[in-house]
Amino acid sequence: MLKEYEILSSLNTQAFNELAENCTFFKIPKGLPTYKVGDKVQAVYFLQKGSIKIGCSTIEDKQLIKNIVYPGELFGENVFSLDKRTDFAVALEDCQLFSIPLSYYNQMLVSNPALREAILNQMLKNLKTLQQRRQNFVFTKAKNRIMGFIKDLADKRGIKIGIEEILVNHKLSHKEIANITDTSRQTVARVLSELKDENIIHFSPRKPTKILIRDIMKLT
Repeated sequence: MLKEYEILSSLNTQAFNELAENCTFFKIPKGLPTYKVGDKVQAVYFLQKGSIKIGCSTIEDKQLIKNIVYPGELFGENVFSLDKRTDFAVALEDCQLFSIPLSYYNQMLVSNPALREAILNQMLKNLKTLQQRRQNFVFTKAKNRIMGFIKDLADKRGIKIGIEEILVNHKLSHKEIANITDTSRQTVARVLSELKDENIIHFSPRKPTKILIRDIMKLT
């Protein structure tokens, strides 16, 4: 399973064997944290199954979701010069993960420059995404931010249905989407209903986390 992770592609057979000996496979039920704000930094994680939300709380005690982690991705990796976690990581659904002890993770980075570069690139990409969100908050209307979020989900996790339609199962509540798009829960509900009425997307009230995108070009 470890060999399926693209970020580990630079490891040779011996390195994979050593990693397998040092990591731990475990499960987390939906709604429970992998780690909380203030927890001691002890490991980094690879997600094998499920989805994880990464975030923090604002001064107003509101939740800011920084990223959604999907299978095949590394998270909790930005631990340089940190003793305690400044973010939380909570399972959006039942998850399966690999845990890598911090000491071995640091050893891997020292001994494998290609892996170190790949992880640094991921950290820079996450930072760029946050910077883009701040820019969108200032210059982009709420509806466009929500539409862009749906399109981004389709690009990353969408399943093609037929010729043009794309199915996305995002596992997020309206409030969580609002926290990601810097809008309100009411705005998310209104925009999704408008897009449904315009036949751009379709979803069932019984399964609102499953969105069928009928025309992705109209989300741009």
